Amino acid sequence: MDRKKNRLNFRTLLLANTLAAGAALLVMKFATFLYIVSGAEGQTPFFKTFGKVFLCLGWDVVGAAIAGLVISLLAWPFIRKNKWVWVVSGVLQAAHVFFLWVSYVVNKTVGAPLGKPAIDLTWRNSDKIANETAFTLGSSSASNVNFPNIVVVTLAVAGILLFLWWTPRFLPGLKRRWKAVLLFFAIGFPITTIVLLPNMRNGDIMGIRVHTYSMERSAIPYLIKTYIDPLKNRIKYKDVYHGDSFRFDMKSIVAPDKNIPPPLAGAIPQKTNLVVVILESVGHLDYSAVPTPMPHLRALGKTGADFETHYTTWPQTMKAVFSFYCSELPYPDYRSITRINPSIPCISLPLALKRAGYRTALIISDDFSYDRKLRFFKHQGFDTMLDSYTQPGHNKAWHNSWGVPEKLSVKNVMGWIDRQKGHRFAVFYNMVTGHHPYSFEGFEPKIGTLKEEHESYIKCLGYIDDRIQQVMDGLRKRGLADNTLVVVFSDHGEGFGRHVRTFAHGPVAYEEVIRVPLVMAGPQFKPIAGRRVTIPTSHIDTAPTILGLMDIPVPFTMKGRNLLKSRDNRIVLFGSRPPEAQLGLRDGRWKFILTQETGTKELFDLSKDPMETKNLATKFPKLEKRFYTRVIQWQAFSKELIEDYQSIVKKYKNRQH
Repeated sequence: MDRKKNRLNFRTLLLANTLAAGAALLVMKFATFLYIVSGAEGQTPFFKTFGKVFLCLGWDVVGAAIAGLVISLLAWPFIRKNKWVWVVSGVLQAAHVFFLWVSYVVNKTVGAPLGKPAIDLTWRNSDKIANETAFTLGSSSASNVNFPNIVVVTLAVAGILLFLWWTPRFLPGLKRRWKAVLLFFAIGFPITTIVLLPNMRNGDIMGIRVHTYSMERSAIPYLIKTYIDPLKNRIKYKDVYHGDSFRFDMKSIVAPDKNIPPPLAGAIPQKTNLVVVILESVGHLDYSAVPTPMPHLRALGKTGADFETHYTTWPQTMKAVFSFYCSELPYPDYRSITRINPSIPCISLPLALKRAGYRTALIISDDFSYDRKLRFFKHQGFDTMLDSYTQPGHNKAWHNSWGVPEKLSVKNVMGWIDRQKGHRFAVFYNMVTGHHPYSFEGFEPKIGTLKEEHESYIKCLGYIDDRIQQVMDGLRKRGLADNTLVVVFSDHGEGFGRHVRTFAHGPVAYEEVIRVPLVMAGPQFKPIAGRRVTIPTSHIDTAPTILGLMDIPVPFTMKGRNLLKSRDNRIVLFGSRPPEAQLGLRDGRWKFILTQETGTKELFDLSKDPMETKNLATKFPKLEKRFYTRVIQWQAFSKELIEDYQSIVKKYKNRQH
């Protein structure tokens, strides 16, 4: 009889603690929602985002169940002492609230809840691996003790007390239909979040794009996951990759010992200003067409260097620009750095420039909330960051669904340069014009056949080209053209049906979406003006090359080549998002693509087949196998590195010393 009574009491205790933990989690979820819509990480519509909160509660149900079980087990020895069991439960629930609050603060600080990356930043960043100010849990939490957070914690504690008091009194007598309602939510939310939501992120629900802004994460499951994932990767890929966990072998497979001349040999490094223009959706196939729709950019290349076989690492903006800024291979699946490890302590290009005494700015024509860009950029040392909602003049400007007109952005770029008053500067200007539907100020595109859309796109490229010229004219007018390195490249290309599912910059890694323009010009190129670089290069090579041209040391975390000095004959790696989820490489004239969805392997000889129409995989099985092995090794390497970067980079530094 006593045993039966204890079982019933434990069940009631478990339900009470689970509901109490769930109440605390709901308060923290709502606080997270308010933070997201506050504009702290970019403008997000209140009501559209509020509707998504209910899609994101599944892991909170799991987190409440874990917390409820652990607290109940710890309180169970006091189950015969009715008052003490609730006192112990209350104390443990208060500890749970404190953990949730710390995780909430960490989420605001580093861009993700409390997990292994944030903990490693605390313990492993004391020597400031990359960040200008080392992150610590203690200082971050202490700086967030303020009135709004006190209100949040008070509401969470109130929810706990309510359910610890209410559950044992009323739950046993609760009618069956209300218990069924609780069970429905306990099962329904996890199914929606864990099973259905991942399949919704590429589409819309009733016309609302499903960007969850990481609200689907919950503190306890996330903390556990960040420690389990690196172990899973090591087990999953234990027979695949055994190399250096910090530096991946990118030596050429077909010509590993070839000692090539440095592509930019003869350029003269010198400390100049820097202007980087990142284009949107401009592919090399359209840029290099005859006649070219971008004559100004072509002409700029003739004064410096034009890279004719340059590749993005991923046809997705945030993943591509991460590879550019950090000179790092991307995480090899759909998720961007802003979701996996937004505070990754790579020593990025703007950080390296800031340490060299440069003033730095990031000005983008779209908004920081898309893909949660600000979660990554706020750790990169920019002195000024402006987007479509914060640029001066945005309220009165024309705009489309993606952002403000490039004329306004160029005006603000030049305005920021004017304010530097003789200081060395580096400004990064990221366009948005070029993205479907290819509209720009004064032009509404035809949306219909691929031919009509391509015609609109070509007009769009002309508008983009005029803005590049506007930047150059602005530098000349200010007398800065002879003291500024200008770098122009694109995040990715655009497909227009050249291959299956390449209508935009979709889930493939064919030439039209991953081969992009890269042009550099400045006083460094006077001895080699008009240099055409024909060897395959990657976004990860761009930052080290810029630093080399500006006579600034290349940080040890950068994985790309300084093309002024490098004689390495390397492969170039790239991938694409689901459903195809392709991984591939370029090695000399050869290009290999693995479609993970189907297991299809494609091998092309681009010297004879530049449009990738003849699959030679069965004709050269040994070569295909070696390429396949290398891309799978890259997948293993990057999954481990990006998820566990803080720990791995510290171990690497210790080995070097």
